[in-house]
Amino acid sequence: MSVRLLVDPVALRAGALTLSGDEHHYLSKVRRLAVGAHVVLLDGAGRMASAELRDIGSSSSQLWVEEPETLAPPRFQLHVAPALIKGERMDLAITKMVELGVHQISPLSSERSVVKLSKERALGRHKRFESLALAASRQCQNPHPTVISEVKSLPEWLDSEPAAELKLIPYLGAAAEPLASVLPDGDIASALVMIGPEGGFSESEAQAACTRGFRSVSLGPRTLRAETASIYMASVLGFRYGDVGSR
Repeated sequence: MSVRLLVDPVALRAGALTLSGDEHHYLSKVRRLAVGAHVVLLDGAGRMASAELRDIGSSSSQLWVEEPETLAPPRFQLHVAPALIKGERMDLAITKMVELGVHQISPLSSERSVVKLSKERALGRHKRFESLALAASRQCQNPHPTVISEVKSLPEWLDSEPAAELKLIPYLGAAAEPLASVLPDGDIASALVMIGPEGGFSESEAQAACTRGFRSVSLGPRTLRAETASIYMASVLGFRYGDVGSR
């Protein structure tokens, strides 16, 4: 299997291409490719091109790129809105959801979120999440980007009326239905999932979501940590409706 490499969309075009920085390091030091090796270039925006490694220097690599082709978009798009949780656990959730092909991630500030961010810190956290998503896309060779939205409060985000065919909110309340019982048969094009923080969503937050079309669901007899719930939902819905587990 050819080595796959994520490059800037502006740089992906037929002809000569010079790579430096992380991309050059990956080809020359991590994969230790030799002149003449063939690689596949992805731009993270749905395009792909074959390329041949023509030269490897101390600080850059030279490739010859064939005409790029546009890849078909995923047949299923999953949008996950996780409430902010502490440090590395949030980073883990973001990274793993990108690896599992989540189309969009919208971090939320909720009533029970331990993490409270000023406007300036929220902007900084957004940049960090974008950086993590880019690194995860490069690692898993994802040809389509994961959109990382800015951090918003839960009411503000709900007021934007995010749309999807299937809208779910895992919740520990008595009205929650088993997840398996609410998943539609056949294919769907989109799903939207809200994931609560360490203490879960408050009753008022869950009710507000349900008035906007979300269905309250149970994920089983065990109480999952917030980051586990994000990864769980990305895995289950990606397998049921997307390309997780496919060739």
